[in-house]
Amino acid sequence: MKLRDALLEPDARFTNMVGGIDMTGAVRFMTIADLYSLVEPLGLGPSVPRDIVEQFDKARHAFIYSWFAYDLVSLSEQQGYQTLELALREKLPPDERKKADDKRWTLDTLIKRALAHHWLVRSDFYDPDTKICMLDIIPKFRNELAHGSKNLFPAGSHVLLKLSAEIINKLFRDI
Repeated sequence: MKLRDALLEPDARFTNMVGGIDMTGAVRFMTIADLYSLVEPLGLGPSVPRDIVEQFDKARHAFIYSWFAYDLVSLSEQQGYQTLELALREKLPPDERKKADDKRWTLDTLIKRALAHHWLVRSDFYDPDTKICMLDIIPKFRNELAHGSKNLFPAGSHVLLKLSAEIINKLFRDI
């Protein structure tokens, strides 16, 4: 744990990361503003219910505040998955929602239901480079994190937060 006097200092793991190129063309080191810039565009659309937006903003804030505690990036990613699961449950019709709650449907099951309802389309999430549908791997990444993982990979967490935002926005695009 960081010392109290160092709480507002950047995590040492960020101190040598490149944040971009400055106006002179020189490499500049990363700042907290760079983290903000990464997650600012990941906002949810106006048709997404407010409670889901608030939960997703927790994920974005944790990502930004990883500037101070690098390991918050994992918390950010996990909150993104939890928000995705909340959105998938909230989208269900009442009878299915009750069944999902009673039987504790997994993220994988909820994604399959969204596909069956045609709220999501597999081809929208197909990565031609890896030949993988991202909808198939997001439950695996979520489970790895939820069941204990030492992985800290901010770039990967950012990609998965972006994917969660894309899925949530597609779920509520027709409302």
